[in-house]
Amino acid sequence: MNRTSVVGIDCRDGRLYLARVVHGGGRPEVDSLSTLSRDEISEGCIRDGDRLILSVPDNMVLVKALHLDRTDPVALDRRVYFELGRSVLEPETEFLFDALIPEDLPLQLGLIYRRERLRDLLAECGCSGQDNVGYLVRAAALGRGYLTFCRPASGELVALVDIAPSLVSICILYRRRLVCLAHLADSAGRQATDETINKLAIECRTIVNFKLAALADVGITLPLSSVVLSGADAGERVRDVFSRRFSACVSGPEINRAFFTESTAGADVDPEQYLVALGLAVN
Repeated sequence: MNRTSVVGIDCRDGRLYLARVVHGGGRPEVDSLSTLSRDEISEGCIRDGDRLILSVPDNMVLVKALHLDRTDPVALDRRVYFELGRSVLEPETEFLFDALIPEDLPLQLGLIYRRERLRDLLAECGCSGQDNVGYLVRAAALGRGYLTFCRPASGELVALVDIAPSLVSICILYRRRLVCLAHLADSAGRQATDETINKLAIECRTIVNFKLAALADVGITLPLSSVVLSGADAGERVRDVFSRRFSACVSGPEINRAFFTESTAGADVDPEQYLVALGLAVN
């Protein structure tokens, strides 16, 4: 069986978080997790044949929720791309379009990336000149990483919140399907105080509640059952504060190490910090 490797690259806080995942042997295998500088990645860290997927900061991507009927599911993605093209005022060639289409729901998420910003991001990550490159908005990568590599939290409606320096990525899952993406700026940063953490928790609750109200329009009316906090700035102290602000259960992601190779399973790394990178490396 043909085996291929995909490298997810999550650029945050001036560092690159890389996850190499090998596909083709049944379920995906996490081959390596590493944190590098831009210079280090340009020194042969990318192997011949690697497919690269870069995380795009949520504030660089326009997410449009569409409600097209599913009478012709085969052509649904083309219809989504058509609607996205109609929504931009500049030539369509200036943009890259993508779509997330959850099964059996009257909801589609259209993603609009500006190609110029993607080229800048590629250079920022030290990957200029690489040809086999793809992109995914960070919140969607968070959802894919969780769905593929984590043991599921209880309940049917789950909010994933990844707190990175200066940006919080939010992904809402309904019955293990991505149904909503959101983000907000994190002003707390690494010098967080009880006051700034509490403010962040309130802001997250507000945006999650707002998105849940919008999901009610497509028939998703269940109460939020779980909030899963991840990221460099989501330690026990932050989770305690979020627990006081959300009525749903608040916990961290439980990554299933059964996906890891023997060498990766024994590595001295915190896999939770690579959840977005792992989601990027999902086929």
